[in-house]
Amino acid sequence: MAKFNETKAGTAIINKAGGKGYLMSKKAELASLLVTSLLTDKAYETEEGICERLEDLYDDFKQTEEGRSFFNKAVYYARDKFHLRSVSHLASALVAEGVVQNVYTESEKKQLRSFFNKVVMRGDDLQEITAAYSQREGAHKGANGKVQLPKVVQRGFSDAISNFDEYVLAKYKNTSKKYNMLNIVRMSHARKSNNNADGLSKLVSGSLTNTSTWEAMQSAAGQTSGTEDEKRKAKLQAWRTFLDKGEKVEYFALLRNLRNIVEMEDAKLTKAACDLLTNRELIKKSKVLPFRFLTAYKLFRYMDKRSVTKALSQAMTIALDNVPTFDGKTAILVDISGSMSVSVGKDVSAAEIAALFAAALYRTNDSDIFCFNNKAYKVTPNPEDSLPTIAEQMYNRIGGGTAISAPFTQMTEKYDRVIILSDMQTWYDHPYCGMGANQAYQHYCKKTDCHPSIFSFDLAGHGELAFPESNVCLLAGYSDHVFNLMNKLEEDKNFLVHEIEAVQF
Repeated sequence: MAKFNETKAGTAIINKAGGKGYLMSKKAELASLLVTSLLTDKAYETEEGICERLEDLYDDFKQTEEGRSFFNKAVYYARDKFHLRSVSHLASALVAEGVVQNVYTESEKKQLRSFFNKVVMRGDDLQEITAAYSQREGAHKGANGKVQLPKVVQRGFSDAISNFDEYVLAKYKNTSKKYNMLNIVRMSHARKSNNNADGLSKLVSGSLTNTSTWEAMQSAAGQTSGTEDEKRKAKLQAWRTFLDKGEKVEYFALLRNLRNIVEMEDAKLTKAACDLLTNRELIKKSKVLPFRFLTAYKLFRYMDKRSVTKALSQAMTIALDNVPTFDGKTAILVDISGSMSVSVGKDVSAAEIAALFAAALYRTNDSDIFCFNNKAYKVTPNPEDSLPTIAEQMYNRIGGGTAISAPFTQMTEKYDRVIILSDMQTWYDHPYCGMGANQAYQHYCKKTDCHPSIFSFDLAGHGELAFPESNVCLLAGYSDHVFNLMNKLEEDKNFLVHEIEAVQF
């Protein structure tokens, strides 16, 4: 195997499904992997395989200062803009291991201190990064055999902890975990600040309690002695206290515990929860991934809770309200092949995510939708319908092979752009229409005398394309941030990579 003379981006390859694809550049592959990976098995790649590919990419990038800088920026970008946690924890652990291996220069370590501060956006980020690092073969161990954090990681973590107040320290105390908040405070030699002084003192002395958090209040309510009615009243009061926070409520906690709130069967409580669910500012600040709404929506529709289902539908629309409006006409190609049935979250498939994004684009643009597996089907929903209603008309047909060429053979109108939502594992092209995806696109252009831009929306992060990279605008990820990129990508096909390069610590 060639060690130093790597294959060029754009080279034709056999993809993971056994069809014809094209290789991404290393930067595009890393960006795609980081912003799509929830570290769950995919149709053509296991979680272990994803982790190994990330490790291999880090080995490539760590060879040069430019590469190391890009890798660090991409990790932070995935955590900040796409709100992905587990993959950013593993990638941060790789960087920490690289410090132990003396990969970084002294000047680079100054930047790394800021990296390890800013990549921590929740208290448990510290714990997960440390746990992931502790499992690395290169993790440094002291004379007592215990894992020790590199100095630059200690300083970055200490800076992050300086921003935690007593509430945050208590909320993420996590005493049952191997690497809990007290462990991290000691391992990082965290310093006291105006924010954390009282909380740190109580944490170290063992007197820090989390009775003020909603989790603790619910736990205490469940342990209340007395009748079942008294316990219910205690829980009801705890939920009222939680919702009374108003715009200070933890939005993800609200979404995650919505079923518990609704099952209290209290009309005022449910209405208060629905009002907060549809609060535009809360949704904007929450960084909740759009598919989280879809998971809850499916649950409450099944439970026949109309008011909650309606609120979640509205919340989904608000969460995606920065969908770009394009000039001209757009074709939206949605992959509904069998490989798209793979889960990307609890009870939500890649096909459902693709359909949700397609629905959002369809509602705001002059566009046509073509679903495809080994054949293509034009879908014509009412653009005034809700996002879930439009989406369901697409993913309910899931199954079959993947032929990205198929919709191009069906398209007869001129389009200004084509947006493809797929895992890019096309393999059924030749038996269906006698040509590959790129050939089918070229044939469409000749047939209609137009050359639309192609947005290749990678929903799996396999690092492969159905078209040469020079011909497409690369998109990836499940966050609404992708919509912020789309107008920019029409001007600069590599804007995703360039935005990562512009990250500052």
